[in-house]
Amino acid sequence: MADLTIQEQCGVSATISNGVLSITLIELGLDTTTPSSSQVLGALMLKRYQLQENNTTAQDDVTVGCVVEAPFLGFARNDSQINARYTVNLYKIAPATSISDPDDIVS
Repeated sequence: MADLTIQEQCGVSATISNGVLSITLIELGLDTTTPSSSQVLGALMLKRYQLQENNTTAQDDVTVGCVVEAPFLGFARNDSQINARYTVNLYKIAPATSISDPDDIVS
C-alpha cells in the first residue's frame, strides 16, 4: 500500500494550495457544517483506518508514515459512553530531528 494521497484521505475535492489545506467536511463523513475539532480529527483517523482496513501490508510498508490500528472497545465515563481506542503509529526516518516534528514523518 503506497501512502494515501490527500484526495484519498480527505475526499476527492481536497486540495493543498499555497500552504492551505481545503477539505469538504461531508467527504469526511461529517454531516454538520460546524463540527468540533474532536469530530474533525476523529473523522480523519476513522477514514484513514477504513481505507487501510482491508490492506494487511500497511504495517510493513516503509512508504506509509501513518498507520491506524484496529480499535479496542470498552465503556468510559461512568458507563455512559463507548470508548473506541485506536492506536496511531507515526513512522519517522531514524534519527528523527524531533519526536514531535510532523515534517519527519515518512511520506
